[in-house]
Amino acid sequence: MLSPNRWWLPTVVGVGLTLAAPAAVQQRFTLQQVLSAPFPAQPVADPGGNRVAWVLNAEGVRNIWVTEVPDYQSRQVTTYGADDGQAVSGLAFTPDGGSVVYVRGGAPNRQGEIPNPLSEPGGAERAIWVVPVAGGEPRKLAVGSSPAVSPRGDVVAFLQRGQVWSVALEDSAKAEQLFEIRGNAGALRWSPDGSVLAFVSSRGDHGFLGVFHVADHRLRYLDPSVDRVGSPVWSPEGDRIAHLRVPNQRAALPFMPRREAEPWSIRVVTVATGEGREVWRAAEGPGSALRGLSGPDLMWGAGDHLVFPWERDGWTHLYSVPGGGGEATLLTPGDFEVQHVALSVDRRHVVFSSNQDDIDRRHLWMVPVSGGRPRALTSGGSRHPARRLPESAPGGAAAGDLPGRRWHADSRTAIPAIRRRSRRAAPGGALLPRRLAAADAARLHYRGYYHNAYALNQYLASRGYVVLSVNYRSGIGYGMEFREALNYGARGASEFNDVMGAGLYLASRPDVDRARIGLWGGSYGGYLTALGLARASDLFAAGVDLHGVHDWNQVIRNFVPAYQAEQRVEVARLAFESSPMASLDTWRSPVLVIHGDDDRNVPFSETVDLVERLRARGVEVEQLIFPDEVHGFLLHRNWLAAYEAAAEFFDRKLVP
Repeated sequence: MLSPNRWWLPTVVGVGLTLAAPAAVQQRFTLQQVLSAPFPAQPVADPGGNRVAWVLNAEGVRNIWVTEVPDYQSRQVTTYGADDGQAVSGLAFTPDGGSVVYVRGGAPNRQGEIPNPLSEPGGAERAIWVVPVAGGEPRKLAVGSSPAVSPRGDVVAFLQRGQVWSVALEDSAKAEQLFEIRGNAGALRWSPDGSVLAFVSSRGDHGFLGVFHVADHRLRYLDPSVDRVGSPVWSPEGDRIAHLRVPNQRAALPFMPRREAEPWSIRVVTVATGEGREVWRAAEGPGSALRGLSGPDLMWGAGDHLVFPWERDGWTHLYSVPGGGGEATLLTPGDFEVQHVALSVDRRHVVFSSNQDDIDRRHLWMVPVSGGRPRALTSGGSRHPARRLPESAPGGAAAGDLPGRRWHADSRTAIPAIRRRSRRAAPGGALLPRRLAAADAARLHYRGYYHNAYALNQYLASRGYVVLSVNYRSGIGYGMEFREALNYGARGASEFNDVMGAGLYLASRPDVDRARIGLWGGSYGGYLTALGLARASDLFAAGVDLHGVHDWNQVIRNFVPAYQAEQRVEVARLAFESSPMASLDTWRSPVLVIHGDDDRNVPFSETVDLVERLRARGVEVEQLIFPDEVHGFLLHRNWLAAYEAAAEFFDRKLVP
């Protein structure tokens, strides 16, 4: 999905791919079957390391599952039964591990509207619920999000419209606002004894670290500055808080290469006195711009070791530094990237996922927080490494697949495609129909958006298309220079060269009809699809554009409301020239546009404006619009409808 590759967000982009018309190949499975693969996500362990809970999305029906040591027999603890578009997130165990607190419902847009993809007349809500692990009906605690369960097990702190509230876990408790602040609160963190709640107050171009003392209702801001604050973490003793300090850079914009910045730092504050000191600062040059992780960006391990990510050598690695300050120790050396992280229960090790020794896939590793040689927990034999339980995390069980994520019997048909990596363009891979393939190699992705997109790729290959998925420059996994590629995005669209290279590669194949090559993609891939059709209609005969970017200046403003194109003339000029809108006069190929009109990432107006201008030029445009749907479709039926429409469109436009 489209996200700016900055601040706390990881780089996440859509799929861009090319395909050629199919020969007469018998279809062996349906889109509904291949999209029926259940998707597990958001695993969380209880404080004692005895249980793991996660969300399982089975064709849009989202439920919480739990497993326990030592036998890891999984069971479903909620019983939602409809594809209703209501997200489940924010899982947290109570201290005794007996209940799971969670959020049901999506985040509001800037107008405060909760996603309502079913267009229910009464609207939708985002609320905090609790369900017993042993079984029983969920109970709603309050309307809100971001629950933080107190270590005392008595209350849950949470957010409601940017303010901090709390609600007791006992029956029929009424939620109360804890305090009033300016700005928006976030990153709620209880002290180990539950007596103090730390939080971040975000105030636009700066932020503060705040603490609220429960006993005397006292609110304080610690070590304030003009910089931004992030990732607060308590020391195990509860006397100090470490946090990240990141200088504001008003000129920085998303979707543009950013390899350097004013260096960020780590600070430790003594709660009793409010005094803070810098314990580590990034060096100038590579790594001076903060590169976050999929997980906590700062962890306090045993032995007073602070663990954090740094990109000093051009790869996202883990380092540790003493809580009292000193030199940083590299924990994960090598040419690979760390992505997901978590501390072991005893805080002595950090478990992480990376593509070490296997550049195209993720596996789990473990390393002491004090330094030492990382140890692999999963190996190359697994097709789903990010879904496996690491050894001793928690409870000492051996690594293995968690139950509760099985495909339906009719969807486990062997997928007739094989992934072959192409070195002639950016890293990626080709899916060949069975008549061209020697074996099966079905794989899905550990992120929900790509999980679905990969299924469509496999489906198209099963119908005889040659599918080439392009991991174009500016994506994750291949280091800073690849991710922060020169002149990418709104600074020149250099990643379009990779799409063109893929198209020309397919055109050179003897098994591809050069006149019948198409292009599809979602989100960032939708942007590249539109760019391909606008700049190279002679190569790409048709395209499917799912919620794509068409004018960078509009999308930048969506992420940075203060951005004014008229005040940054040269930046705005290059951003527009890097957009599909700048090349509409050479767009001739037919296109199917697909978009939900409550999209919070790519404004729906991007598709409205594109269609208007293509119609004026006589370009054939078809559309599939989902009222009240968001960027990453919440309804499974909408994914199915979108992909069925895409496949049918290609069959009509590419098949002779």
